[in-house]
Amino acid sequence: MPVFNKEKLPILKERMLAKAEAESKAMKMQTERLRAERLEKAKSQALQDAYQFIQAQQGDMNVQATAAMSQTGMEMRKKLIFQRDKCSEKIFQAVRRKLEEFSLSGKEYEEYLKTVFTEVVQNGRFSIKEAIVYISPRDMKYKELFQTVSPELCHIEADDKISIGGFILEEPVRGLLLDETLEEKLNRQKEWFYRSSGFTVEVQF
Repeated sequence: MPVFNKEKLPILKERMLAKAEAESKAMKMQTERLRAERLEKAKSQALQDAYQFIQAQQGDMNVQATAAMSQTGMEMRKKLIFQRDKCSEKIFQAVRRKLEEFSLSGKEYEEYLKTVFTEVVQNGRFSIKEAIVYISPRDMKYKELFQTVSPELCHIEADDKISIGGFILEEPVRGLLLDETLEEKLNRQKEWFYRSSGFTVEVQF
């Protein structure tokens, strides 16, 4: 049987306790390290989830904001177009009244018809002998004026579709038509006005 030295028992006991304490301490440190790693991983995942959630929310907000701004822009554009057309209509109603006054001015309007028709005749594009001049019923009193400018002219007819003044020259055989009515000139001015005046509608948002 082995013989134990009673004096060595306290030393062995102390060593065993020290070893157990060291192992316990190491286990605690390992446990703390694993807990810290898991906590850090959980924090990182939480942050990533939060970031993705914020990005998704921001995307939804951007879509909603864009849709709202687009709707607002369309409504603004409609209002501006309405205002533009309203202003334009007032402008051209005033111009039309001026043209109507001019067509009733007598000598001044007569000189205008003479000048324009003379230019057309001298241009030589139309065979006046084969042509027809259409004027408003009110302007039939200027029939002789056209015949004076071009004695070859044989056909002058009233056209109630010409409401302001001027004339239409047609050569049916060759299918030629020249619209020199004041209505047509007004329409050309409208086209020019919208194209060149800068009176356009642009909405930026």
